[in-house]
Amino acid sequence: MISKVNIEASRIFIEQFTVQLSIFESSLTTHRAAKHFIAYARNEMDTFKKNFAVAEVMSCRRLLDAHWIRMSEIVGFDLTPYANSSIAQICELGLEAHLQQLKPIAFSAEREATSADQLHAIVTFWSHEPLEMRCYSQWKLSLAVHLKNLYIKVQSDNVMLKHMTNVEQISDDSLPVWIEWTTRAEKILKDWSETQLKWTRVANIFVTCRQTLQTEYELLRDCAKFWLKIEKSVAKDAAIFRVLQLPHLPCWIGRIGRNVTVIIEGVRNLLNEMRLNNARLCLSSELHLLSLFSTTSIDSKLRLLLRECFPTLKRLCFNRRNQLELIDLNNEKMCLDLSKDSIEKLDPCELIKSIELSFASKLTEIITCDRQQLQQQELRTSKIASKIGSNVGEMMEVRVSIDPLFLARIDKSYFVQHKSIQRQSALTMDFVYSTESLKFIPRSLADNWCNGRIILLQGEMCITRNFAQKLASSLSSSLRLVNSHSKISLQLFERLLQISTMNNCELLKNQANQAFPRLFLSCTEEIRTTLPRNINVEVLVEVSQTLPVLDEKSTSSYIFDVSTTTPISTFRTGSIPSEISKLPNQKQPSSPHSTLLEKIGMEIRNREISGCIGPNAKTILKEVLDLFAEKIVWIYTDVFTRDQLIFPNSMAGFAETPGGLIFDLLMMDSTPGIGADSERSYHSTVSTSSINIQNIVVFYGFSQFWTIFPFLSSLFGKKKLDSNLFLNSAFLTLDDGSTFWPFENVQFLICVPDEEGYHVNTINKFDIPYHTVSSNIPGKIEQVSRCYRKEWQKKFAELFNKVSLVETMDELIETLVSPICQNFAQISKLFQVIYQDLTEVLPMSRTTSVNDTLRITVILATANFMAIFAKNLEDLKVLEKKLLKLIGPLKSKISIQIPEDVCSWKISYQDATRLVKWEDEPFCQSSIEKDAPIGEIMIVTPNIDRLLFYTTRLLLTGNNILIHGAAFSRKTMFVKMVEKYFLADEKQFIWLDGKSRVGNLVAQKKFADVILECEKQHAGKQLFVVIDRFSFTEPLLPIIEFFVDHKTFWSDGQLCTSDAQFRMIILTDEEDFHWLQKTRALSSTFIGIGMPATNFHDQKILVQQIISANFSAKSFSSEYHHILETFSECIVEIVTQSYVKSLSPMALATRLAKSFFFAFPDNCPDPDALLRLFIHESARVIGDAIDPIHRAHFAQQFEQLVDANFSSTNLQTVLKSVILVEDADLDEEENENQPSQIFDMFDLIYSEVDAHDVMDGLSYEPVVDRIQFQRSIENFLFEHHRNHPKDRIRLFIDWESATWVQKVMRVIRQASEHMVLAALPSSGRTQIVKAACVACNATLMHLQVDANSYDAFINRWDYAFQRAISIIANTNQHVVLLVHLDFCYEKVEPRWMEQVRLWIESPNTQYIISDEQLHNMGEQLIECEKNLATQMQTVGLRLPGQRMCKYLPVEVLKDPTTLRNVLESRILDALHVVFLVDPQFKSDFSWCTIFHLPEIHEKSKILEKIAKIIADCKIEGNVENLIFTIFELVKGYLASIGLGMSGFASFSRVFEVADCFQIVYAQQKR
Repeated sequence: MISKVNIEASRIFIEQFTVQLSIFESSLTTHRAAKHFIAYARNEMDTFKKNFAVAEVMSCRRLLDAHWIRMSEIVGFDLTPYANSSIAQICELGLEAHLQQLKPIAFSAEREATSADQLHAIVTFWSHEPLEMRCYSQWKLSLAVHLKNLYIKVQSDNVMLKHMTNVEQISDDSLPVWIEWTTRAEKILKDWSETQLKWTRVANIFVTCRQTLQTEYELLRDCAKFWLKIEKSVAKDAAIFRVLQLPHLPCWIGRIGRNVTVIIEGVRNLLNEMRLNNARLCLSSELHLLSLFSTTSIDSKLRLLLRECFPTLKRLCFNRRNQLELIDLNNEKMCLDLSKDSIEKLDPCELIKSIELSFASKLTEIITCDRQQLQQQELRTSKIASKIGSNVGEMMEVRVSIDPLFLARIDKSYFVQHKSIQRQSALTMDFVYSTESLKFIPRSLADNWCNGRIILLQGEMCITRNFAQKLASSLSSSLRLVNSHSKISLQLFERLLQISTMNNCELLKNQANQAFPRLFLSCTEEIRTTLPRNINVEVLVEVSQTLPVLDEKSTSSYIFDVSTTTPISTFRTGSIPSEISKLPNQKQPSSPHSTLLEKIGMEIRNREISGCIGPNAKTILKEVLDLFAEKIVWIYTDVFTRDQLIFPNSMAGFAETPGGLIFDLLMMDSTPGIGADSERSYHSTVSTSSINIQNIVVFYGFSQFWTIFPFLSSLFGKKKLDSNLFLNSAFLTLDDGSTFWPFENVQFLICVPDEEGYHVNTINKFDIPYHTVSSNIPGKIEQVSRCYRKEWQKKFAELFNKVSLVETMDELIETLVSPICQNFAQISKLFQVIYQDLTEVLPMSRTTSVNDTLRITVILATANFMAIFAKNLEDLKVLEKKLLKLIGPLKSKISIQIPEDVCSWKISYQDATRLVKWEDEPFCQSSIEKDAPIGEIMIVTPNIDRLLFYTTRLLLTGNNILIHGAAFSRKTMFVKMVEKYFLADEKQFIWLDGKSRVGNLVAQKKFADVILECEKQHAGKQLFVVIDRFSFTEPLLPIIEFFVDHKTFWSDGQLCTSDAQFRMIILTDEEDFHWLQKTRALSSTFIGIGMPATNFHDQKILVQQIISANFSAKSFSSEYHHILETFSECIVEIVTQSYVKSLSPMALATRLAKSFFFAFPDNCPDPDALLRLFIHESARVIGDAIDPIHRAHFAQQFEQLVDANFSSTNLQTVLKSVILVEDADLDEEENENQPSQIFDMFDLIYSEVDAHDVMDGLSYEPVVDRIQFQRSIENFLFEHHRNHPKDRIRLFIDWESATWVQKVMRVIRQASEHMVLAALPSSGRTQIVKAACVACNATLMHLQVDANSYDAFINRWDYAFQRAISIIANTNQHVVLLVHLDFCYEKVEPRWMEQVRLWIESPNTQYIISDEQLHNMGEQLIECEKNLATQMQTVGLRLPGQRMCKYLPVEVLKDPTTLRNVLESRILDALHVVFLVDPQFKSDFSWCTIFHLPEIHEKSKILEKIAKIIADCKIEGNVENLIFTIFELVKGYLASIGLGMSGFASFSRVFEVADCFQIVYAQQKR
């Protein structure tokens, strides 16, 4: 059967058989019979090869009856009987003539079969996969598992099935049925998964709260009934398809969901009531409260209460006698009169109350006992019963006389008493103790406190925290910290406002602007201004401890005694080694700055600093942490969005665990026994000195770090806090106000690559201690000799294998390389380059001159490699002078003379002892192909050639490259040269477009796709990723930095690691490169190479070779090539004049060289004609771009330049032959009497409108008859008005407006060319473009830019590009996209325009056209390419800069990559973008042809144009003057009432009025 034929195997067999026949033929030349047999066999094989194409199509195994019928209609007879025929029978049918029509049917059959296979796989899975259930004994029922995974799968399957419907033609009737089933299953599984998760989360609370929540409990039991029904149905048939087909399943799940919603609401109300009834639970999360009320174990309850309700206690548990025992942060124990049996049955609120009362009673006994000892004067000699007793006794003794607040005993109980107000506050505390307490409290604070007012403490964070802690000690109260951030919920404040009493708790909220009673707000001066007036401000000032005792009059002072003498380094250091060298498995730092590393490492271990800031912060901190034995985790915060780091409150459900990357890392597995059960590591022990750091988390970021920093700020240690473990503990305040406590064995560090400005000020406001790592680190730059001895001396010795050569190399390192490279950062790369050069050169040298060859190679390798890092020509000259000075002592040992411009020379490939210039033996030749478009013409100058040589070497040795340079410095073209060089070695380049780099989510996905692509090809092609127009602020920077530093990336919601070895090439401008250098973002992983400065000689070569490419492609004679140098010099000189300073000289020179592609042998029959074309194109490219006031000066200088360089002719002579004299009707005698006329180069216009027919190319000739040219343009508009009466072009055609139209037409006639029309609004630019499109038969599309947001901006562009692509793919018409930027350009971000420009210059249709849409338009695309190729090959109609089109085979329909490349090439040829901008912004569009329209101010000129407009009315009198006068009167009146037309061109409005007048007059006359 033909379907079983293996065409590929047959082709291989034929090739092998042909090879064998050739072998036999050469060995059997004398055997006549054998020769005849071989000849016969060859003929048979040739015949069989001709049938390969037919066999390949007809042997498609996916052909069905419908396909055979379609093919039968094409060939004219029934092919269905041949479906099971042999290959020989098929080949005899003579189907070769119909092959091109049969191929698309075979391709379609394969695509339909692929979709059918996918459908079969989907049907098989859901029909046979069983639904897994798990039994839960506490509820006595079984619930489904993996519902979330099933939902994700059915969601993807549903998308795939709908995709098949939109694209493929599948004959399977089950497709609609399965689409309907997957849609229904998707909704059911989503509801089922969410409902079951909520039910399992809330059900456990009814173990203890059945009586309290009776109504909700009944609903819970009702839900269980439906779960049992589902369980029974699954037991009958567990197939997922059958389960989801149950008719009542959606109803059951809906009923459960509604009940669960009511249950959750009831539970929430209960939890909120508990928060309001007990102040210690006011900041607890729903998850904590649900866990607290769901457990029945008293030990579990105490463990949960410890952190949330008693944060200043270290331990809360039962001793051996089953009595409740407390241990505070200072290891002081206290046994309460509470037994396990007495409190085991209490609910959490009653348990908290009983602990408070028992503790207060115990404390009263202690205070009474200590008071008695104090009265008996036994305190000095006897042992104190407790530290807290001593502290309270001192407070009773001292504070009564100096404090407005003091402790008083009333009826055997202690209260906080205000001295001047008869008011007491009950004393309820949880064993808080502080070594320091406040010496006094200002009267104003005491009054406001007792009156329940809000108190604002203004000062540094640590000062306010210390004050609040000491005040809490003085009041014997508990302190709670709440860290404010932008996402904190307002419901927290609403809840706190409802709390009836807060006598036992003080809340300190940092950086807040909200307030509630009994609350201290800590903030800065900036926030203070935004707070309500009823907030009382207390300014904290740090003063000495030796403050004199103040009397009653001075108690209203705002000055407090805040001690900051206790360093943060004194706490938690008992078990930490004091020296880094004592660490196990520790190696001494190898860098020269080891002292700095040791110092920073010691500060980190002693908690003296919480990170590093500065340009080299990341590098230094990474080296320091590499010496640590702990697990180091780096979080690059700029890589992620905030929702990825921390799930927002809107994404979290009821009582859901905090989610996000940060919480995943903070809850990572630790050493067993340390930090278990979400309990602080010191809960299980008495001593805190045994805590060892097991993990270190470093938060690194720059641009977006500060959006997340307020949330993370409480994780980092503070530099001025007292030695109090509670204040120094790391925590996070969640969005609902609850506190998340990380493991105690985790240390947090901050790393910011900046040392000045906003970043440092922000860190200082948060009182975070840090070490500043400056940009100039002593000893950081590698010493050359040390690097050589450590890394390269042994390698060179192995290469030389000769002692004398090793000694010579050592001498060169000491005398040449070391001095020249003192401040050179790429020392190791230089030795690598020298090593590679010696590997290639030494084998070619003679034995007697090997030492000489070694010296020359090292000298030239050093000179050329360091030259590529020179910033400009001056630096290059300085480098050459230093080299020559160092080479001086070596001249006697070198056989050849080293030239002064040593960086311009290299060793010859043919002779290792001979030096040649880079241009004499180029490493890479210029790419000037006849069929290539203008964008693929690559000119190689000597400096570029040297840069290409070393860039390719660096890439091949595993380096990433960062190429920087000014705008239009040919960075993109340089990388294209590198790409072309590597294509011969089958290496793949991926260019990231602009849209894939906007936004963290898009950039993350794109980068993950690149890594996946690289992993697929790790054994095949080497992958290079190119990122053009890279910006320092784009989100791809931290993603790249994260990957190259740690081989880690973010994909599908999780961190992934990869060893993908792809190379990256980044192209950026000088400003962004400056920021990259300032922050050292990529300095350690990328080699920065600057594009060499282009001198006059290089520009001349570039322009000359571009023009030469056109002459060679169009077979110009050698006479034209002789004057190329003159043209090149003129171009380079004219683009460097002062009046084009705002524009890019390189862009103008390149565009002017491209204009020579308008030259054809027919329109330039002699050099004078070519000079005339050059004059015209110079006026269009440069003259039209500059300000109109400079054009006369430009014309004068240009004429002088032409006359000076072209001795055989001059500009006036060339122009005289084509520009007509204005008084052309004068007779010959009158012409002789006229003075010689000066011709203006701007009056020279080339056009194809009235040009003669030519045999080859575009008929682009100078306009001789202006009247005829104007009539031709008018005829185009007349035909357009007749065919489109509702689309009238409001443009009057005279010579000036006709030339404006032609200038736009000139741009449309070029491939990859775009335009800027710079003028005020209402100057007629839109009408000019419309007229040009009509004359060129191009399609005009308008784009009104929306600059309100990036999404709105880019969506408009995507829609416009999609419409343009549809036209370009289906027709051979050009598309002009008219972009209106007059009133919104200032709002457009420069990065947005850069992305648009990147797409226009390098179209990427992946995001706009899918593969299926591309396949649908494939046949029409092939047909359009065929028509273009026919025109180019028959009449040579190839537009300037356009590629040579070729006939495409039908097989490209199977290759979407080829089809997409063709489509993108057509976009480059046929899409033209015309921007309408204000003249002040035209310099931003130097990459386009610029036409600065002149304004018309002369009244006489305006009246002349009005007269021509109304000429058809044939009215006698000075009507034009009347129209102009009326317009001026109306204009003045509108200006007087504030409706002036400022910013608009007035003359355009005058012309519109005149045009309306002649239209109305014509209608009235009829």
